[in-house]
Amino acid sequence: MMLLNLFLESKFANVIEVVYKNTAEIAKEENADDKSIKLLLQIQKEIRSFNKVANKVKSTDSDSYEDLEL
Repeated sequence: MMLLNLFLESKFANVIEVVYKNTAEIAKEENADDKSIKLLLQIQKEIRSFNKVANKVKSTDSDSYEDLEL
C-alpha cells in the first residue's frame, strides 16, 4: 500500500511540475493575462506548503528509529 501511495504521489508531483512549467511560460510572456499569473503564484504557494509538510514528516520519521531497541 505504501508503495502505491509513493507511486501516486510521484505521478501527482510530475503533473504539478508540468502544469507549473507551462503556466510559468505563459505568465512570462509579454502579453500574459492576470489569470495565468495568479495561477502561477497559487501553484508556488501550494508547492511551498507541500514542502513544509514534507519537512515535518521527515523530521518525525528520523526520530522513530531512535525508539528502536537492539
